[in-house]
Amino acid sequence: MTPDQIAPVVHEAIRALQAVLGQEPAPPWNDATWQRDSTLQAVEAALANPDPAHQHERWMQERLAAGWTYGPVREDHAKKNPLLIPFEELPPFEKAKDALIVAISQTLKDIPA
Repeated sequence: MTPDQIAPVVHEAIRALQAVLGQEPAPPWNDATWQRDSTLQAVEAALANPDPAHQHERWMQERLAAGWTYGPVREDHAKKNPLLIPFEELPPFEKAKDALIVAISQTLKDIPA
């Protein structure tokens, strides 16, 4: 499968995990806007480097470059996010999201499109 085919699967799996964890899930793939590009970039990174810590570092660098900073509470309008911390310091469920992206991407990559 191509990254474009894997990305919706990853996106929907993350939505399901968010719902189970009591978080507000991202919009469905067909309604997603910026999340589509973000998920595709995550899949491409997971295919290039199957390390969940790398996945988080890539995400963190993307956010920092866009002007986000650490804040104890997520505030989108102020570009504050409590997850702008090293991978080792993340709560287990956040580490699981990065691992899920890698696992799904690596599992589906060899399936013929």
